Amino acid sequence: MVIGVSAGVGKSTFARRLGDHLNIEVYHLDTFYWRHGWVEAPLEDFISAQKEVVSHDKWIMEGNYSHSFNLRSEISTYFPRKKEMKIKLADLQKIDPEKVIVILKSKPDIEGYLLSMKG
Repeated sequence: MVIGVSAGVGKSTFARRLGDHLNIEVYHLDTFYWRHGWVEAPLEDFISAQKEVVSHDKWIMEGNYSHSFNLRSEISTYFPRKKEMKIKLADLQKIDPEKVIVILKSKPDIEGYLLSMKG
């Protein structure tokens, strides 16, 4: 899962690159949330699309829709991109210590992480 708080921080780029490295399909929450003409999808449809994705064994999902965060929190690895997210994710890790949280604060952090995965 890739989490971001604001537009333009590199969520989509990182998700695509991570997906390429791991050969895992990437899903963009914006494509579930927005319909043609920038019309918001009904919340039930938005949640249903995410449930379909998380039913797969492997997936990467990127976006910042806090009202459905709990649904996506079933994954074992998190990539927070903003300080406030660390607090929320730390609480999740207390609940399930097996969860892995990777904090990438900069583009060099992202590059280093992706390079380490080639290992």
